[in-house]
Order: sequence, then C-alpha cells, then structure tokens
Amino acid sequence: MIPLNSLRFKEALAVLFPIFRLGDNIAEGDKFSLLLEYVRISLYFPLPRNNKKREKPGMIIETISEVSPIEIKESISLKRNFFQTHKTKGLEFRIGQLKKLRHAIKSNEEEITLALYKDLHKSREEAYLTEISIVTQEIDLHIKKLKSWAKPKKVPVPLHLQPSKAKINYEPLGVALIVAPWNYPFQLLFNPLVGAISSGCCAVLKPSE
Repeated sequence: MIPLNSLRFKEALAVLFPIFRLGDNIAEGDKFSLLLEYVRISLYFPLPRNNKKREKPGMIIETISEVSPIEIKESISLKRNFFQTHKTKGLEFRIGQLKKLRHAIKSNEEEITLALYKDLHKSREEAYLTEISIVTQEIDLHIKKLKSWAKPKKVPVPLHLQPSKAKINYEPLGVALIVAPWNYPFQLLFNPLVGAISSGCCAVLKPSE
C-alpha cells in the first residue's frame, strides 16, 4: 500500500496555477493563495507561523482540517462573486480558458510527471497515458465541440400549446466542488475541471491529501 501525502503533486500544482493568474495578487504571510481569474481555484500553501520566508512555493501544505472556515467561505465567496459577473457565459471566454489550461499542462508536463513518480511511482509512460494525455485530449474535444454543445436545442410542445415554440438553453449553474481521489490525482482532478470551464461554471479544487 502506497502512503499518499500528495505533497510533491501539490508542488507541481503550485508551478502550474500561476500561469492562469490574470490580476489577483498572491497573498503574503500565512497562506499562499493562487487564484485563477476564471475558475478561481484557491489552494492553500501556508508558511509556518514563525517564519515569513519562503524558499519554494508549495513546500509546506495545509490540510483541509487546518484551513479555517472563514478562509473557505472567503474562497467560495470570491468564486460566486466572479460567477455573478456573467463573464463565464461567453463561449469565446470559455474556449480561451481551456486553451490556457492546455498550454499550462504542456508547459509543466515534466514537473507533473516527476510529481506523479515521486508520489505514486508512476513511470513516464504511465503518467502520460493514464493522466496527462487523458486531460489534454478532453480539452481538445471540448474546444472542438463546445459551440455545438452550447447551441439551444429545439424541443416539441404539446398540441394545446401550439403554435408556440420551445427550446432548451444550456446555462451554467454556479460554483462546483471537485474532490479528487488519490489513485489518479491529476486526471481525476483536472478532467472534471475541463467540464466546469466548458460549461461556464467556476470551481474549487480539493486534491487528495
């Protein structure tokens, strides 16, 4: 049985996430919060209380039990507020964010592969086939199909309501919580994120500890 700490995996995430940051500041002090402009993901990488110096982002990881309820509420509130701007409803905006996600993954593929090896002893081939490639292929599919998926769908109406017309409009619902298991920590965290971005939702990611 492999003891799963996911420390190294979260270090790789710490490298990955700043690429998306488009204006939010990284908080100094007790937590290292990485906020994405679109999905507004927050992961906490706190510093020791008595040490304000950080040598490398992501080296000290706070578990969910150590994150205060106030911090969690603030993080969720940021995402809900951003969702209320309706910026995520635009298809071009969603596609743009998917492309940025794909670029970030490919640019940091070596770090992700190394983290998966150190945590789970996955070979380079296994990491690519069962984790990284699945996510990038999912992104490519969503970029290709999103506009057709998002089109309103005409549906029939009962006879007594004719000659009226009806259709289904696909609308994002808000903020999604994505909780990843330990066995495929990258794929099962980011694959649902692709769907959240594609559908116009914001998301909170909770990696395995």
